[in-house]
Amino acid sequence: MQQTRYNKILDSVLRLTNNTVFEISTDYTFLEVYLGNPGDLLLEKELFLGRKIMEVVPEGHWKMFQSHFESAKETGEIIHFSYPSFNPEEGRWFTATLQFIRDGCEYPFYLLCVMESTAQKKVEASVRFQAVFEEQMIYATSTLLQTTEENFDESVNAVLARIGSFAKADRAYVFRFNDDRKTMDNSHEWCSPGTNPEIENLKDLPVEIFPAWMRTLERKEAVYIPDVQLLPESWAAEKSILEPQGVQSLLALPVIAAEQLYGFIGFDAVQNSMVWDNSQRQLLQLLADNLGSVILRHQQAQHLKEITADAQQLADKATRASRYKSDFLANMSHEMRTPLHGVLGFTDILMNSNMQPQQLQYLGHLKESAESMLRVINQILDFSKIESGKMGLELVKSDLPALITRCCNKIRVTAAAKGLAFIYNPDHDLPEFCILDDMKLEQVLNNLLANAVKFTEKGRVELRVEVQSVPDTDNRQTLFFSISDTGIGIPHEQQLIIFQAFSQADTSISRKYGGTGLGLSISKKFLDLMGSDLLLRSTKDKGSVFSFELDVQRV
Repeated sequence: MQQTRYNKILDSVLRLTNNTVFEISTDYTFLEVYLGNPGDLLLEKELFLGRKIMEVVPEGHWKMFQSHFESAKETGEIIHFSYPSFNPEEGRWFTATLQFIRDGCEYPFYLLCVMESTAQKKVEASVRFQAVFEEQMIYATSTLLQTTEENFDESVNAVLARIGSFAKADRAYVFRFNDDRKTMDNSHEWCSPGTNPEIENLKDLPVEIFPAWMRTLERKEAVYIPDVQLLPESWAAEKSILEPQGVQSLLALPVIAAEQLYGFIGFDAVQNSMVWDNSQRQLLQLLADNLGSVILRHQQAQHLKEITADAQQLADKATRASRYKSDFLANMSHEMRTPLHGVLGFTDILMNSNMQPQQLQYLGHLKESAESMLRVINQILDFSKIESGKMGLELVKSDLPALITRCCNKIRVTAAAKGLAFIYNPDHDLPEFCILDDMKLEQVLNNLLANAVKFTEKGRVELRVEVQSVPDTDNRQTLFFSISDTGIGIPHEQQLIIFQAFSQADTSISRKYGGTGLGLSISKKFLDLMGSDLLLRSTKDKGSVFSFELDVQRV
């Protein structure tokens, strides 16, 4: 009677948690299967019982499973692992928990608990996609903001190549409407290997040959064609042009400024059909807006150049272009921060409501992605303020040990995740309260510590804070900060440019580690405002030391 009641309770728990539990002998034979949801099993229960694991699962899965079973038996610890469905076409994932049980039992056995985690994997894939998008956004923004008349076409083509590859397209291009709005030109194009270019065949085209296409763009909507062959009769004109080019799928995003349509940015799938879901189209629209804004700026600059007759007018044009660049950077950051604050706010509200654990996990991923993008935007906004001379000091009474502790707590988790040792060595006579700009100092320390961890694969990161002098008559004294690491180091020839905006040691660093190239530039500018300087000592493949002195007034 007691056993029957226990079995009913176990069945209820398994159904509620959507788990399936296997009891497996030491020779890997299935002894019992407790089903939480029979539909989640890839095989029927009867096909497990009495058979060995290697007889049921594919060889590749068994090789992975065997190592986990051996580890569980050897260590006695609970082992967690994930694995894909036995049938790759299903695209399903499962999470397993394994324990070897020997104490208090008639015979030792393995207990394996399995549940489906496909939804979680999709969320993780979405987070990874978001991270890649952020890298593309930073690259596109930094590249386009540094364009000049001489390298404009080269920069646009480079950005098109990055965006086209990110969109998994075979062809990426820019079309601009001419002044009369009756014709358009394919001004820039990128093609993947094996895809024929079309830019030379698409000059001075009458817009009337794309009637349905143009009506869609005029409504400020994207033209999205998952399959050209399935276009309705109302799109016959467009189909007759796209088919000879071998286009199978297409996405065209409007370029709009001051409520006016200036052209569009398109992506063609030629070698295979392509599906861009709604979230991907929205992210690509952000990239297209950045690219379109710079193209529009360049177009306006060219018109301005045509009507400029003398040196004074050329000087005025350069001033306006520089201001336009700074305004574009600041406005873009402000416009993106507003909806992001909304996303974070509503995420916090949802997380504090009556949510299920899995939903809270998904919201946590969403919040992390939004906060990551917000940090990038804040960096760009800080740089624009510095560049425009609008950044000043805000001196307040600050708790210096608490400030440094916050910075250490933030970086300690990241360092531990990479297996790095993090060391904090404060001077025993460190002042508790002093007058300084605590927000800027905290951002400098966060930037330097984050860089040290990012570019260190093994070893340690150390923060030292030393008191360099005793307080004078005004209670002022000098503090010395240094952040050292055992990372990749910086070659001597690159140390001269490392503090420039949007700069890294070389392009391979940017590809491998990502980042905006703004952190060191902003940190150096902040220290300049505080009357200090950021110094660097580094040896390639041995590590780096960033240091600075700070004159503070003790309270």
